[in-house]
Amino acid sequence: MEVGEVVKELPIGPLEFGLLWVVRFLENPIMSSCVKPMMQNKENPIVLLHGFDSSCLEWRYTYPLLEEAGYETWAVDILGWGFCDLEKLPSCDVVSKRDHFYQFWKSHIKKAMILVGPSLGSAFVIDFAINYPETVEKLVLIDASVYAEGTGNLATLPKAAAYAGAYLLKSIPLRVYANLLCFTNLPFSTSLDWTNVGRLHCLFPWWEDATVDFMTSGGYNVVSQIKKAHNIGALLNHAFNKELMIQLGQRTSWRYHKFSKKIAKVKIAKEALNILKLSYKGVEKAKKFKLQSMHREYEKYEMSGLETSDHVVTTIIESYNTDTMTIAELRGGIIKQKTLIIWGENDRIISNKLGVQLHCELPDAIIRQIPDCGHLPHVERPDSVFKLIVEFVQSKSTTENECVSPL
Repeated sequence: MEVGEVVKELPIGPLEFGLLWVVRFLENPIMSSCVKPMMQNKENPIVLLHGFDSSCLEWRYTYPLLEEAGYETWAVDILGWGFCDLEKLPSCDVVSKRDHFYQFWKSHIKKAMILVGPSLGSAFVIDFAINYPETVEKLVLIDASVYAEGTGNLATLPKAAAYAGAYLLKSIPLRVYANLLCFTNLPFSTSLDWTNVGRLHCLFPWWEDATVDFMTSGGYNVVSQIKKAHNIGALLNHAFNKELMIQLGQRTSWRYHKFSKKIAKVKIAKEALNILKLSYKGVEKAKKFKLQSMHREYEKYEMSGLETSDHVVTTIIESYNTDTMTIAELRGGIIKQKTLIIWGENDRIISNKLGVQLHCELPDAIIRQIPDCGHLPHVERPDSVFKLIVEFVQSKSTTENECVSPL
């Protein structure tokens, strides 16, 4: 797999915009667009993605702040959007977008990222983090569009109707109207600038084909992954009910005691504790309900011939009459990374109630609201977004995830 050099640079405001050859993807290298960092360092980089039918230029106000603060920062276009060179149009469905970005990461970034996605970019971030967890250290989701189940009826549109919709999507009147919905108190000059820059990528000859291909492919549906994390969390959180935990302790202690004199030494169920830690800061509650003392008690015994980690988790599952969840489901396929959720207080595109719901359903998340701000805080309030991202990057751990009704 080969990596080429920057072949084109366009000065756009304070940023330098580059086109990079990506490693081979679907047999052919695809020119992928991004804003490259001025310098690379040993710290994990901040990688900025964009929303639906947009480009990395969304970040032209926030990116310089991160760069000036000394962070290695990338702003990358998602396949099929932005300024990727798609003369030979590949598939632009979810899997292709994910795989293309992974090849970009593998070729250029090569370190675990703080991955940032606004609006539909949040769905991309969640999908990517689940499929390539080793590439992502933390997530930042901004006014996240993650509860739509794909593109809905758009997936079944006749091609002619889909192309008509794409043509309308790039029209100036529609873009101006979208800006009115997206922003709260943006000056007219800035709104006009955003309209012009925001539709710039639509002028590429391949844009309509790529847009229609994504629409008819079904789009992003990450609801099941979010719910999965929440359901596992709810199940294990239920395990911290004091009475049930005492019962569970008696039950498992008796089982281990029964085998202790007959079976040889084995490492005991640390994985089970790790699973519990994923849920609502489970370790603190585990202390309260003697789970750690149970764990120490287990380690005194000598056993083998028993999948002890699986045994403990299976016991938890059996205790709540839950036969639909497997060990494999508990171990994998959920969002494990620490997550910062940012929401504009006056978002008229996606209700902040969904921000609260997302906060409740992710296992290790904090939520921050930006007042007097709409759907795109990184455009409307770049200083605030910059500060929140920096605080999150510098934080060693997040606070306990608690469901809250108001933001």
